Amino acid sequence: MEQQMNLNFNDIKDAVSIIDHACQEGAFKGWDNIRPILCVRDKLQAFVESAQAAIQKNKESSPSDEDIENIGAVS
Repeated sequence: MEQQMNLNFNDIKDAVSIIDHACQEGAFKGWDNIRPILCVRDKLQAFVESAQAAIQKNKESSPSDEDIENIGAVS
């Protein structure tokens, strides 16, 4: 039986952090080696930022639990 693999938002954020740490520690030697890694890192980071903005926008546009409870309430 094949095990289903799950990738979540935090996994992507962790991958960006791992790439950053590896770069800081000098794990990649030479510009030709690090350039494709940084391209992938930038794509992952852009995805994280875009997703965070969408999540925040959704939270701001969604009614709160209190708003929902007060629907139809007479003041």
